[in-house]
Amino acid sequence: MSRRRRGRGRRRRQTTASGGRGRSPGGERGLRFTRKTALYGAAGVIFAAAGFLLLAQGSINLAPVLLLIGFLGFLPLALVR
Repeated sequence: MSRRRRGRGRRRRQTTASGGRGRSPGGERGLRFTRKTALYGAAGVIFAAAGFLLLAQGSINLAPVLLLIGFLGFLPLALVR
């Protein structure tokens, strides 16, 4: 005779169609594109472009700082927020 487990087994987590699990706190699925994220992304692109322009002109002081602010500061904020 075998005993049945009632509700004690592992449950599978439900996944969304895009492969992610669950929903974001706002109720939407996936990345949210808002005005705030667009501004962060634009700022990241502007800082990175200014850094590359200064780097092409030979600046070794300000160019790396602008590149770091653009690539490691604003662009990740655009994806996360």
